Amino acid sequence: MVNRLTCIAILLAACTLFSGCFYSREIARTRRAIERQYPDVRLDRQMVLNLGPNTLGLVGWLAGISNDEDAERARAYLRDISRVKIGVYEVENLPDLSGLELSSLDRLKRQGWETAAKTVEADEAVWVLYREADDTIRDMYVFVLDEQELMLVRLRGHLSRLLERAIQEEGFDWSGLAGD
Repeated sequence: MVNRLTCIAILLAACTLFSGCFYSREIARTRRAIERQYPDVRLDRQMVLNLGPNTLGLVGWLAGISNDEDAERARAYLRDISRVKIGVYEVENLPDLSGLELSSLDRLKRQGWETAAKTVEADEAVWVLYREADDTIRDMYVFVLDEQELMLVRLRGHLSRLLERAIQEEGFDWSGLAGD
């Protein structure tokens, strides 16, 4: 049995072999758009990952040999994901979030993205966007912003299946989230 540290080490070693693993032009562009809209806000990169099918396949394989129930569940979800881009940024000088609107979301909407859910409160804002192709959700973009951190997550794959499975297995509670 392979322990978790060995799995993580293998994943990180394999990740470095794949071009672009630690950079995403799309995530960086979204970050810059937010900084242009709010010039006083400072977003310091903490982590950026761009994981493609090979890396995700390796992660799924490692999850399969781990003999862990949560890892096996994650493996099932990974089967429907072909790319993950993640950006995490430390936030400084963020204004009150209660009236926050992001112009970068307008750019995404012009590119065919739809809002699935949105919640903006004084201390946290969350947007979930999706894009369809052939009557199925192929792309998701999640923005989570609070006073300390901005997290951007972009998923690509067979996300309709993934969402159906998540709703059935996990019993997601969407109350409190409303699209616009």
